[in-house]
Amino acid sequence: MAGIYGLAAKPLPAKPSGRTIGGSGMREGMMTGDEGGGLRVISQEEFERIVTDHQRKTQSRPGEYVRIMVANLDCTDLTEVRTTGQIILSEASIRSANLKGLDVSDWSLGNADLTGANLTFLKGSPLYLQGAVLTDANFSNALLDGVWAEKATFDGACFANATIKRFSGQASFRGSKLTGARMDNAQFASAILTGADLSGASLDGSYFEGADLDGAILDGANFANADLEKAKHLRADQLAGTDLTNAKLPPDVAKFEALKRAEETIKIARPLFLGLIAACLYSWVTIGQTTDAALLTRAIGKPLPLIGAEVPVVWFFLATPLILVALNVYLHFYLHALWQDLAGLPRRFPDGRPVTEKVHPWLLTNIALYHSTQLEPKRLGVVRMGARFSKAMVWGLVPITILFFALRAMPLGDRLLNGWLLFMLFMSVSTGLWFAYLGARTLTRREPRFREMLWRIAQAAMPVISIISSYLSPAWHERISEQEAGVFAPLLSPIRHTLDLRFAELSTKRPDWKGDVRMVAGAPLRHARMDGADAYRAFLVGANLIEARLAHSTLAQADLREAILAGAHLENANLEGADLRGANLKGAFLNGADLRNANLEGALLIDAKVDGAHFWNARLAGACLDQVDLTAAKGLEAKQLASAYGDNGTHAPQPLAVKQGGCPAP
Repeated sequence: MAGIYGLAAKPLPAKPSGRTIGGSGMREGMMTGDEGGGLRVISQEEFERIVTDHQRKTQSRPGEYVRIMVANLDCTDLTEVRTTGQIILSEASIRSANLKGLDVSDWSLGNADLTGANLTFLKGSPLYLQGAVLTDANFSNALLDGVWAEKATFDGACFANATIKRFSGQASFRGSKLTGARMDNAQFASAILTGADLSGASLDGSYFEGADLDGAILDGANFANADLEKAKHLRADQLAGTDLTNAKLPPDVAKFEALKRAEETIKIARPLFLGLIAACLYSWVTIGQTTDAALLTRAIGKPLPLIGAEVPVVWFFLATPLILVALNVYLHFYLHALWQDLAGLPRRFPDGRPVTEKVHPWLLTNIALYHSTQLEPKRLGVVRMGARFSKAMVWGLVPITILFFALRAMPLGDRLLNGWLLFMLFMSVSTGLWFAYLGARTLTRREPRFREMLWRIAQAAMPVISIISSYLSPAWHERISEQEAGVFAPLLSPIRHTLDLRFAELSTKRPDWKGDVRMVAGAPLRHARMDGADAYRAFLVGANLIEARLAHSTLAQADLREAILAGAHLENANLEGADLRGANLKGAFLNGADLRNANLEGALLIDAKVDGAHFWNARLAGACLDQVDLTAAKGLEAKQLASAYGDNGTHAPQPLAVKQGGCPAP
């Protein structure tokens, strides 16, 4: 067969195909490397018969060179054909044919139509493609040396991981995929590479004079020693992650304005980041120094730094998380702008210096460098550590601080405050995830998809917030059973859900106070939620505790003189030794309360509920017990009730009695 295929004539001169090709990418039906179904297989014998028949028709003598003109090999499988010498298939129609792995050394396909052909793993040297139409052809993993493709059309073709040495020709590669292709020293003079994907391609020493790179994707490509100085429509941001060592660039591109913008952004973002850290640290200190008493009474806190203003602690708890979230969002806007600029920088600049030496050193730039394509493997370890620490600071600092606010305010039981803090926690987490998604898409040079972004944020944020909000809710802790509480004990133990008011001075004394209750401003605690609070020896003189919730609380030896506890819930409260002289307990719920040794002299207990309350050794002189049912109370003695007052609605346990006649005027 060598005589049949051998041909010494030089390839046909290229001529335009005369058709308009609009390739914007590989067409859907293009073969991907496996033999397509339905192709007519051309065997070696059949191929020989075709050639022999052609010889007879053209009156060629056996052994002479054969030119096969305008052959129709559409939708055929030529993988079983083996050739030696030169084969000329100029102007042949080989559309959608399968040439996978075929050796096409010295083939001439000038002006041939190979639209959609499977040329994966194609090999050979040289290959003549002048004027050929290879729209949507698949050259993946091809190994070719010496490809002459003047005026050839490769629109939408795929060259993924192909190795092509000595490529030359004013060809069209509109929308072609050359990802990972190795085409060092290629001649792309006046080539059309509009919209082509050359990401990760090796183009060392290639020549691009007059080449149109409008919209071409060049991320991560190797342009070392390449000449791009006279390339058309080349932008600096197209060179993201590329190696430009000793490359020649257009003057406007070589300025790398993004590098200058990044420097200016860092100058603004750095003090903003430090200020945010300082604000979080100050919040931690303030949270640590804030007492439950200060939260409960809305006490005035210490002067704030810088402005010197004194604000109530609760206001601080309301305003600071909002300020932190606002500052964090403001910082993220600057970081996003910074990462947009850094993402568009090359891996190595024309002077050979890596991007890490060009960018001003800062902790947060490590995030951009680590997640983008610019970083070299040998620098990956150090930058990875910095990036992880930076991400923890940028995305974790504010949510953790707001979580501390929420945990600190939780014992207060203020639903409005707790709801606000949980909302701020949600905002800090969700906005952080939003910018994290935007940053990831920016650094990997992908367009954000907002529907996907919202879905991912919801997936990540809502379960976290739901768990935290349930965990912070006192109602949840009240509902769980003892068995469940034992299971959750390791988690619940570090968190306090009750107020610590031991020895706290909730009511305010005048500076010259010497024991006169009239010189005390009672604590404003109307409707306060203080269930389970520990207020041992707390100072609550004259406190307004109307309808306050104090069930299961500890008020042993607390000073509650002239406190207003009308309608207060004190079920099972410990009031042992408490001073309740002159206190107003009208309609209070004292069921099961411990009032042993308590001083209730002159107290108003009108219509109070005292079933199961323990009054052992309690002092009731002058106490008003109108409409009080004492029959289920414990520890009462005749001498205690002798100096108390009641009315017809007062019922004492038999054989005890209460002095009738009504209570004295308060």
